[in-house]
Amino acid sequence: MYAALADGPTEPRALRGLVLGVTGVGLVTPAVGVEVFAMPVAIDLARAVWRDGSLPRWAGVSIAVGLSLWLPLLPRSVRIVDGFMIGLGGVWLAWGIWRKGMGEADQEGSLEPYPR
Repeated sequence: MYAALADGPTEPRALRGLVLGVTGVGLVTPAVGVEVFAMPVAIDLARAVWRDGSLPRWAGVSIAVGLSLWLPLLPRSVRIVDGFMIGLGGVWLAWGIWRKGMGEADQEGSLEPYPR
């Protein structure tokens, strides 16, 4: 997601989300679990997607809601909903990133999504 937002005005927020995510995965997850850092990272990435506007805005919100509810101690129905929200947002964002790459390729006159 950072690569798709790096050339826009929300690059600092997207970079912060990336750095927090990598830091959390590397340091926090083994000690206390994903719940400690998932919500701030999800909110930062959702805000970056929303403000940039080049990716589907509600897809970022869907992922943020899903990751905010991602807690194994919650009832099964909540875990099903959060999995659906993460999946829906992820597919929607992937589609948006793919379309953005195809649009950039079309402007350059190339058939490849990313120039080599």
